[in-house]
Amino acid sequence: MTWLLASSLYMMYSARSNVVTFPFRDSTYFDQTSAGLVLDKQPLSLLVDSGTARLLVIYGKWFESVHAKNPCNDIETRKRFRVEFTADKEVYHYVQHTGALLAGESTVDITFGLVVNHSYVHDLPPTLKLSYSISLKQGEDVEDGKLVVGGTPSNDGDTVHIRLWRRSESYRKIFIPIVAVRLIHNDNVTRQSFPRVFPERFSPQPLPRKLHLIDSGTSVIDVPRSIFDAVVRNLKATVAAFDPTDAKVHDNILWEGDDLPVQLIRPSHVKFLPTIIYSVIAEGGDIVDIRISPKHYVGSCSEAKCAVYISVTERTLVCLGQPFFRAYITHVDLEDKLLSITPYHRRQ
Repeated sequence: MTWLLASSLYMMYSARSNVVTFPFRDSTYFDQTSAGLVLDKQPLSLLVDSGTARLLVIYGKWFESVHAKNPCNDIETRKRFRVEFTADKEVYHYVQHTGALLAGESTVDITFGLVVNHSYVHDLPPTLKLSYSISLKQGEDVEDGKLVVGGTPSNDGDTVHIRLWRRSESYRKIFIPIVAVRLIHNDNVTRQSFPRVFPERFSPQPLPRKLHLIDSGTSVIDVPRSIFDAVVRNLKATVAAFDPTDAKVHDNILWEGDDLPVQLIRPSHVKFLPTIIYSVIAEGGDIVDIRISPKHYVGSCSEAKCAVYISVTERTLVCLGQPFFRAYITHVDLEDKLLSITPYHRRQ
């Protein structure tokens, strides 16, 4: 928390267009710098903190001893406001109050927050588990799904539990351990379909980093350059084997969109796209596969093209975006640091 290091604190009083000066002094109760002032005849120290724009005054017995019992009968009926100081894990509830402020030679009427309740966050009784679940409809450009706050993960036998991680430099983001990426042919591409010219077999691509990002706000999934190049080679070989007269196979079979960060493909070639598999370390140390098929990463189509929501990354960090959330109902438990995923078709 940054403290204001100066000889005086200036408050602009707009109603009178005056400048009020608060003299700084050493605080009796705090190590930090404070300003001395008098509020409704009560001497107090104002703790100077640039981390908040609010002025809060503790409401207690002293106020009643000066102004008699129940000087403000309407306090309990006023609208309450809540403010949380995250660094100290403290929560204040306050009402707005007007009083006279004496600072040096100046006296002004001000409105301030009168604290009527205070607690530490970790002392509050638990009301809702810090967890949520996300499920999205498949094959849609405009996402339509469901967010459930709280709750528990599925007990389905196909549910996989993965330890999630937070990084100090990206604390609000969620990471999971992914060790490799590979491709497999979908049901439209089999050796029986192409007995003479079968497309290449895919080799896994190890990832140099262990922790990788999942982000429901990102529209694409990342693949390394080597994996993307394999997709392109496989598409050309498969289309040529399926229909040798298809002249378009010699054109760009996947090309970048002009106005969207996606790849584009002709509708007739979508059925030859492979399933992308991310191998992750599950709870307990087992390696399990996250499978994202074309129906999860291909979006809407026109007569000439379809949107393919994969992104070629030259970085060592891979991000799994919305196609991952279309393939799996995802439950994020921030308290126990656990990600639980269930294949979407199992829960329909």
